[in-house]
Amino acid sequence: MKNLYVLFIPICILAASGYIRQKETIDSLKQSDLMNEKTSKTDTILKMGNNSIILLVNLKGGAYIDFHLKELPVNPISWRLGHFVCFDRWGYPSATEKANGFLIHGEAKTEMWDLLNAPHLINSRPASSIMCTLPMAGLQLTRKIELSADEPVFFVTEEIKNLNKNGRTFNIVQHVTIAPPFLDKSTLFDNNTLQG
Repeated sequence: MKNLYVLFIPICILAASGYIRQKETIDSLKQSDLMNEKTSKTDTILKMGNNSIILLVNLKGGAYIDFHLKELPVNPISWRLGHFVCFDRWGYPSATEKANGFLIHGEAKTEMWDLLNAPHLINSRPASSIMCTLPMAGLQLTRKIELSADEPVFFVTEEIKNLNKNGRTFNIVQHVTIAPPFLDKSTLFDNNTLQG
């Protein structure tokens, strides 16, 4: 199963602020913007960037914890866990499941994700991949992250593999919390829900 999604939050920031950025080439990217300066197994923060944005992913739980414009460093996902994935479940476990160690919103948000490919360039686009294996659910999630060369956007492809001998049902939900300082009394947040 593949799930492709794109985060457009910085585009909204650009539109709201009337910000116009002078185009730069990927050649001007600093190596420290593209990848972690350290690559030891004790590092838990994956850093990626292009000419206009910085993206930080916490390998402990796989959450996107910072996504901001270089010249407007307001992180809209700075509250709680940032943007995390609820996998293999969404919501609370039953009393019996809880007694057996199952967690709210699944195991992926608490597992240490493996760094499969450190940040590198593919066709002038910064890219990386990480993976997490869920010991109780017997499922594996591989995430490929690719930034645009210059635009304030990144693309994610997720693949799920069942490690069990039999079929396995699951839930997957992308869970983002947007908070201050990005949200304030002047922020217009539009969605298609009727109640909340």
